[in-house]
Amino acid sequence: MSLLGASGNIHSATRLFSLNSNYQLAKFDLSGYYTRQSLGLDTPAFVGNPSATSDSSSTTYGFMASHMLPLDGYFSASWSHTGFNNQSEGGSNNGNTSTSDAMATINPTSKLNLFGEVRYTDNLAGALRQKLLNGGGGTEPVLLVGSGKSHSFGTSAFANYALGKGFMLHGRISHQAQYFNGQGHDFTQYGGTVSYNYSRPLFGLLYFAFGLVDSAQETGNSGLAFTGNLGMQKRFGRWETSADFSYAQNVQTLIATYTTNSISYGGYLRRKTSDHSYWSGTYRGSKSGLLQDKGSASQSNMYSSTFGWHRYTFTGNYTKSNGRTILTPSGFLNPSPVPGIFANELILFNGSAYSLGAGASPLRKLTVSFNFTRAHSDMLSSSRDSLNDTDRYYTRLDYNLRKLVLRAGYSRAYQSISASGTPPTTINAYFFGVSRWFNVF
Repeated sequence: MSLLGASGNIHSATRLFSLNSNYQLAKFDLSGYYTRQSLGLDTPAFVGNPSATSDSSSTTYGFMASHMLPLDGYFSASWSHTGFNNQSEGGSNNGNTSTSDAMATINPTSKLNLFGEVRYTDNLAGALRQKLLNGGGGTEPVLLVGSGKSHSFGTSAFANYALGKGFMLHGRISHQAQYFNGQGHDFTQYGGTVSYNYSRPLFGLLYFAFGLVDSAQETGNSGLAFTGNLGMQKRFGRWETSADFSYAQNVQTLIATYTTNSISYGGYLRRKTSDHSYWSGTYRGSKSGLLQDKGSASQSNMYSSTFGWHRYTFTGNYTKSNGRTILTPSGFLNPSPVPGIFANELILFNGSAYSLGAGASPLRKLTVSFNFTRAHSDMLSSSRDSLNDTDRYYTRLDYNLRKLVLRAGYSRAYQSISASGTPPTTINAYFFGVSRWFNVF
């Protein structure tokens, strides 16, 4: 496999073995599983990063039991154990972690729903390392400092109550206790949401929701969040319309008071132009940033249009985005709510893209599609600037012949990344496949 803009090819090998079993005993649903997987990966130098080689493997097994409860409830308990090992040029990582989990939900009345969960992990550092090895890591980069024993315990509870006449109450509380490197950390989050649905024939459907969530830990309150959503749907003759708007605000108070806000909005139009044709248009926009730092805003806009006639469809899309971000092992993330903390890692970006597509089903079992995409972006940072261009053509054919499924396609990709220091790259790819389904039993 080739990585556009890189100095060589990616070589990878994956092996996976899995067993699953399910059994029912005395109205208990029992299940067990065993999974063994390994991955070997060689990556070339790319955008200033050196080439790397790594081999990783993991073994996971566990079981789960569940049973129905009175009051239209449900209960389940599970236990799993994972052993992992990673070898790379930078060293090795290995360890074992076990996780136990139990949850239950009941409905005391038709209006009230209650849910609770308890989870324990005996090796918190090992669980975090495995997330990184699997390409995860959550929404923030994880940095492990020090060594020693670690574990975590978490519990949470949720409640939903229907007040009637469109009003709903949602409440939650959760507590996390973590011990790592000789220190304990406790974190509690609680809050509630009130939602309301309102419907009148004159207005079609109008809905909105709003709520507050507060977070605290042993050193004090760490944040307050507000969310709100508003939407509307209406039909005017052959026109179908909808629009929505949402707003979220987070107040970080642990170190100093900083407020981040984000808004999302959009609309949709669709009209049936004849008995065999229609047109639709969509717009989506979003914006986020720090209220105290006017230069921190990031925003994006997307426009889309589709026209359909009999068995033919034609689409067009245009997107544009700009703002600032940081590059982490988990991908691109928004900067910290404390301005300047990532000053050296900040990346300013500005990009736009458009695409055109067409699809057809001239025969009942035959579909053909074509898509073209062109994108341009530029990124500026303290260490490196980059101008990037991408063109991509893709076409595919699918045909069902009785129990046979025939697929064929072609793609052509061109990409230029100035920061890579390599010439622009063009890759052509073809594929053809035949599959058939069987009734074994």
